[in-house]
Amino acid sequence: MARSGRERSTCDANERTHLVARLFDETLDRLRDHIVTAGGRFARQSNDCDDVVQATCLIAWQERERFNGRTADELLAWLRPIARHALLHHVRDERRIARRLQELFERERERERETSSACDPRAASFSDEVVGGRNDGARESHLDDADVARARAALARLREADRELIVALWVRGERVTDFAARLGVTAGVVRKRLQRARERLRRWFRRLYDAERAT
Repeated sequence: MARSGRERSTCDANERTHLVARLFDETLDRLRDHIVTAGGRFARQSNDCDDVVQATCLIAWQERERFNGRTADELLAWLRPIARHALLHHVRDERRIARRLQELFERERERERETSSACDPRAASFSDEVVGGRNDGARESHLDDADVARARAALARLREADRELIVALWVRGERVTDFAARLGVTAGVVRKRLQRARERLRRWFRRLYDAERAT
C-alpha cells in the first residue's frame, strides 16, 4: 500500500534526524579539535572547551533542518561558523564575569581598609566580612545587587582554604611572600593555589550566572 505524502514526509524527517545524530557522534572529536585550534590557549582549558562544544551542539541541533549534507565532513564544515560564534560568545561572557568579580573584590578591599581600625582583619572570618557583608549602597558602583549576590554565593561554595587565600591575597591585598611565610611554603606554591582558587570561584560564579539567565 502506497504511503501518503504526509507519511513520506514524516518518514524522511525521521531518517534525516537519525542521520544527523549519527554524523554528530562521528564529528564530535573533530569539532573539539577545531575549537581548541580556533580558541588557542583559552579553549585548551578542558571545562571551557566542553562548554563551547556543548553550546555549539545545542545550537546546531536546534537548527539541524538547515543542514543539507550527508557526510561527517559536510557536517563539520557547517558546524565551524556555529562553533566560532559560540566561542566568541563564551569568551565575552568569561571576560565580563572576570571584570565583575575583579570590581567586586576591589570594592571589598576598600571596605576592608575602612573597617580595619574597628576590627582585626586577621580575626574576621571571610564569611562575616564578605559573604555576609552588607551591601548598603554607600559607594557608587555600576555593579548591581544581582552581581554582588552571585559573587557572594560563589564565594560561599568554596572550600575554607580557598576562601582564606582569596580574602587574604585578593581582597585584603596581603603580600604573597608574607602569606607563604605564615604557611611555611614557597611563594610559588601560594601563587598556584591562588590561581586555582580564583578559577574555582570564577566557575561557581559562571554557574550561578548561567542558571539565572536560563530561568
